[in-house]
Amino acid sequence: EYGINSVSFSPDGTTLATGSSDKTVKLLDVGSASVTKTIETGHEGGIWSVSFSPDGTTLATGSFDKTVKLIDVGSASVTKTIETSHKGGIYSVSFSPDGTTLATGSDDKTVKLLDVGSASVTKTIETGHKDWIHSVSFSPDGTTLAAGSGDKTVKLIDAGSASVTKTIETDTGRASCRVS
Repeated sequence: EYGINSVSFSPDGTTLATGSSDKTVKLLDVGSASVTKTIETGHEGGIWSVSFSPDGTTLATGSFDKTVKLIDVGSASVTKTIETSHKGGIYSVSFSPDGTTLATGSDDKTVKLLDVGSASVTKTIETGHKDWIHSVSFSPDGTTLAAGSGDKTVKLIDAGSASVTKTIETDTGRASCRVS
């Protein structure tokens, strides 16, 4: 039996996406509390993170297989596979507010910025984290990216320059600050 590792609401709140260790995504209708679609993603590893684009048309998945899949929500089909060059599994994905950039956090302690349109990696950010990055999230204006790690710190990253601007010591166990 496979567990659900991540959930994400669509922007309009009517659909919930789940990412599972069985490599599938399920789309659930919130109103009827029922599964409307099961998507075979083609990932070779479990899905650890799902995130809707701001306009709700695309769903991104991050997997233990080090790839991101972009799924067209309307057709429930994978449209792009992005080879991220992470050296470890992807534990978190987050769209920028304008939907053009996707951030990924990995157990290789780096964050990658991906261009959604070209499906390519534009920047690799050496965060200085001492443990896996479990969570990434863009600020509402898209200028700052937060990366939460098992090392009990959150790194704030300037999205434009891709440089770490602040380290916040949480001292509360595993840091988690993702909002999908």
